[in-house]
Amino acid sequence: MTRSTPRIEVTIERGRFSGLLADRSLRAKNMLCVLVVAAVAVGVGALSINRMANLNDDLRQMKTAHVESTEDLAVIRQGVAEDYRGLMLWWGSHFQTAYGPMGRAAIASGDAMIDEALGRYRVHAATSPSRMQAVKEYTEVLTRYRVWRSVVEFGAEPPAEFTLPARDQVAATYMAMETQMNQALQQLQEAERADAEAMAVHAQRAYDRARLLTGGALGAGLLVALLFAWWLGRRMRLQLGSVAASLAAVAGGDLSRETAVLSRDELGAMAVAVNKARHTISELQDRLRFDATHDPLTGLANRALFDARIRATPEATVLLIDLDDFKPVNDVHGHHVGDELLRAVADRLRGCVREGGTVARLGGDEFAVLFPQAAGRSAELAAGVLEAFAAPVPTSAGLLPIRASIGAAGGSTADPAGLMRRADEAMYEAKRNGKNATATAH
Repeated sequence: MTRSTPRIEVTIERGRFSGLLADRSLRAKNMLCVLVVAAVAVGVGALSINRMANLNDDLRQMKTAHVESTEDLAVIRQGVAEDYRGLMLWWGSHFQTAYGPMGRAAIASGDAMIDEALGRYRVHAATSPSRMQAVKEYTEVLTRYRVWRSVVEFGAEPPAEFTLPARDQVAATYMAMETQMNQALQQLQEAERADAEAMAVHAQRAYDRARLLTGGALGAGLLVALLFAWWLGRRMRLQLGSVAASLAAVAGGDLSRETAVLSRDELGAMAVAVNKARHTISELQDRLRFDATHDPLTGLANRALFDARIRATPEATVLLIDLDDFKPVNDVHGHHVGDELLRAVADRLRGCVREGGTVARLGGDEFAVLFPQAAGRSAELAAGVLEAFAAPVPTSAGLLPIRASIGAAGGSTADPAGLMRRADEAMYEAKRNGKNATATAH
């Protein structure tokens, strides 16, 4: 998987005096501190700088391990989403055989993503008993799920201890195993969060000890050396504290906290790296949320989001749209032309919906449109959509017509399934009436 690095504009916070050293490296600042302190006590200054450098290395290593672990957990969730998408396609192969290979490929891709990310995560979690226990529990649940899937869906030979459930128990068993997998993954994330919080506390305590040691040692120096060392230590403390606070926020699930960049030295580079990692994690989460509720080909809402939108409005008109004679387009011109036609249909439907409405692709060549608060305009809205399809679509194979049977149903959404069923019956009535027509449920 290729990870894109976000481009982040870096602004250095400068004061009247701090700006003189903001562009200097940490090594240059440390050397200057040594020279100042050496006028009074060379040994005291060297001890302070060495302690800060070691703390910087420890924090950088801990930050890198946590960020990579968090990215691996995001990849695992993406793999789970890909696996579920593959199962949906596989189940759809009972109605459209072309979905079978697509589903198997998506399941294999999701399994590979999970296995690779889980392998990397084990390396980072090797020193944490709680995280290793969570990994073990998730692996056990995942293994049981895959055995179940192989036997029930793909006809694999069941293990000796496997008991094939009754047909009416298959769906319930799937839901129970999905719940177990989500709980195991949640435990894995909670263990990661707990370790990250402990890491932030450890970093803060380590820095507090370093600050006390530095303050006590420099107390023996002259006032000028003490003030200079205190100022430089304060700048480092602010940067390290900002990084530690940002890591703690990420561990708590808050990705909005920006890490202040106080210089262009190694500590500033670490702060920039934390910001880049935070943006990357946020983009991955946004993409996962979008993919879970939208159709990948057209960008329209999927069935799950469409059902949620129906339940969120008290009354509405629902249009179910099935493209007529779509299969010959794929057979004659190829699936790439069929995809172009589907995307064009999606664009036409978007143009028919005002703010608050929802356009969804339910699967294959079937679409749905939700018009909230428009229960009394079913026939008018259906006619408007059919009129939007009147002009042919320019494709790589030339101009192609859009023919569709549209069923409309309006009323209360207290029974969403009933409303959808009425629209479906109206759509089939439109097909019986000669296709490329509309019908309204009564």
